[in-house]
Amino acid sequence: MNDIGKRIKELRKKHHLSQTTFANRIGVSSGNVGDWESDKKKSTPSAKAILAISREFQVSTDWIISGKESTVRNNEKKKTFFSLEKCELNSQIKNLAEEDRELLEEIIELFIHKKVKRTEKENASKNKHH
Repeated sequence: MNDIGKRIKELRKKHHLSQTTFANRIGVSSGNVGDWESDKKKSTPSAKAILAISREFQVSTDWIISGKESTVRNNEKKKTFFSLEKCELNSQIKNLAEEDRELLEEIIELFIHKKVKRTEKENASKNKHH
């Protein structure tokens, strides 16, 4: 079982939920949840599923992905992210509902996390060949 799968299983059991009930609450199939938690499958949840888990069970996407909470407070992150005056999308972002801005921020964080992981894998692969 991958680390994300372990955390999902831990969260599901903490809430005393079956895989089916957990799946229904986040909008995926119970098979998906079973695959994520399985030792035999190397399946990981999509960004959409991670966001759904985060929202439904009030855990950070950082914790789901890495097992660690972000060291930057949410308000500080929002001030930094949304104070980008030169950003062409700034006015559009400001007009979004708070919930939509939070979703956008989480998507960007997931994107950055995946990019970092991809870069780490590429660097590890290059180091093996040299």
